[in-house]
Amino acid sequence: MFGIDLLGSAKTVALRTFASSYIAPYGQLDKLEADWKQRNITIVVSLKGETSPITVEIKKFEVVDRDGRTFVEISDVSVSRTWCHQLAQDLKPYPPIKLPASVAPYVKKLL
Repeated sequence: MFGIDLLGSAKTVALRTFASSYIAPYGQLDKLEADWKQRNITIVVSLKGETSPITVEIKKFEVVDRDGRTFVEISDVSVSRTWCHQLAQDLKPYPPIKLPASVAPYVKKLL
């Protein structure tokens, strides 16, 4: 009605909560934006030991089920720091991220 994507907003809030806990050992999540139709996510993180934030763009992701477990598979990543970007390219293919069983059913419904 007013151009507000409530489902998209709910998905982003849920993702922000998960991403914050995932990133916590390394630093803090400053910003998260998601384009659910294009399946890409941009995050800005302040990492421990770094003097300025780093932007990470997940250019394509999919949620998949395998062997009774749910994973997020990432196809491509871009990072604002040159050396981090090169490392991200060198680490392809990226290992799947296993979702906790407590959130997997909700993620599948939301995505």
